[in-house]
Amino acid sequence: MQISAENLQEELDLRHVENRQIKKELEKLILHYKPVKTASTDVTMRIVLKDEEPFCQPPRRLAFTERQEVNKQIEEWLNEGIIRTSSSEYASPIVIVKNKNGSSRMCIDYRKLNQKLVKDKYPLPLIEDVLDTLQEAKKRKPLCFFGTQQKEAFEKLKKILSEGPILHLYKYGRKTELHTDACKQGYGAILLQEAEDGKLHPVYYMSKKTNTAEKKDYAKKELITRIARWALQLEEFDYEIEHRAGSRMKHVDALSRYPVMMESIPLSTYHVDFIGPLPSTNKSYQHIFTVVDAFTKFTWLYPVKTVSAESALEKLKQQQKTFGNPIRIISDRDSAFTSKLFNDYCDKENIQHLQIATRVPRGNGLRPRVAEQCDVNINSLTPRGNGQVERIHRTLIPVLTKLSLDDSTKWYKYVDILQRILNSTICRSTKWRPFELLVGTKMRNKEDILIKDLLLEEMVKELLEQRQFLRNDAKKNIETLQSENRKTYNRRRKKASLYKERDLVAIQRTQFGAGLKLRPNF
Repeated sequence: MQISAENLQEELDLRHVENRQIKKELEKLILHYKPVKTASTDVTMRIVLKDEEPFCQPPRRLAFTERQEVNKQIEEWLNEGIIRTSSSEYASPIVIVKNKNGSSRMCIDYRKLNQKLVKDKYPLPLIEDVLDTLQEAKKRKPLCFFGTQQKEAFEKLKKILSEGPILHLYKYGRKTELHTDACKQGYGAILLQEAEDGKLHPVYYMSKKTNTAEKKDYAKKELITRIARWALQLEEFDYEIEHRAGSRMKHVDALSRYPVMMESIPLSTYHVDFIGPLPSTNKSYQHIFTVVDAFTKFTWLYPVKTVSAESALEKLKQQQKTFGNPIRIISDRDSAFTSKLFNDYCDKENIQHLQIATRVPRGNGLRPRVAEQCDVNINSLTPRGNGQVERIHRTLIPVLTKLSLDDSTKWYKYVDILQRILNSTICRSTKWRPFELLVGTKMRNKEDILIKDLLLEEMVKELLEQRQFLRNDAKKNIETLQSENRKTYNRRRKKASLYKERDLVAIQRTQFGAGLKLRPNF
């Protein structure tokens, strides 16, 4: 089909090419190789079918405008010599497809023909045979090399994907999309929101490995009760569910398959947070600034007067003198950590600052919409994102409360002792003492029996609560299974027959004596 250079130039959209010189050369190259009129080619194609049985599919109904478009297209192709008239036992229907610009194009539905095609096979060579040909090779290199340069680029890519300007802050009232993907091994999600430029930008990334129960749910075809409850809970919100092919969800597919990397280097990741306000002391201390090393679980407790960026930076600089800077700091979105002063310090010291942004309320049952109306900080309702610090705080408060029963304003005197005993006590997650993992030797410590007993009491209390939770969960699972088994059994069970006097019945023989096997069963 003949296409003029003027028409082709009008259809070219090279706005994405910023360099004028490259754009000019690209236009020249495309126009030079523009389609030309051709009546015949030297290329021949042979279609091999599985059988010789012809098929003839009826034509599809077309609108009047579509028939006009088809007739126009066929006439144009006949005149250009692209197609020719034919009489055949085979026939496939015409399909009209809409283009993005509103125009239409004619296509043929060849699915029935494709089912009868004999596909060419191109088996791959055996890797053993390929390796055997390398017997005389003098130099051998690894097929895949992941060195220092590649590792630095990978770490830089992760940092860029989780920081501004790519990662935006969530803003209420704007168009929001949640892209999700899941497989049996894990699931991932990206929360995106429309910005001023009209494009969707990521607000939050999430990926998690599935547990044993979730893996079982993945294989079930029936609607699970728990998922049904989630669907009912979402009914109060105005949203639409759109299914997309996997090829369009590669950004979340990567998150669902990405393994969770564990930190194996001490002092590389700090979890930080404030706790308080506590009773004011004679030194005006009202809060505690907590720093936890993610790998060793070593904990630093600093009494401070205010919750501010200045207080946090003062203690971090104090640690810097002894331990240097961490690779990353994880915190919540408290004003002390979102301030320009704190972020400027992290940028200056080349520290990656990750702020948790989980928006799911927990504990008090407030929904996001209700919390917004009540002016509640939703981030504070979800401590799971910074769980390393929250775990320490869960032990810290009860112990300090019992130690300072006589005078609640003297709590700060026990902070140093409590820190020392926490770091010399075996951690449940690592099975080691934090001090041993950090230094490599046991801490020489004068034991404080009272504090150790209080810590042991808190650990036993938590263990009992966890055991009771597991037992209740096991009881619930047993009752659920029994209910399912009852329904399955009753579904196959027939109702008992009711007999009246003088009804004819048959009695089944259950035992046969010697020589009685040929007797009837009833």
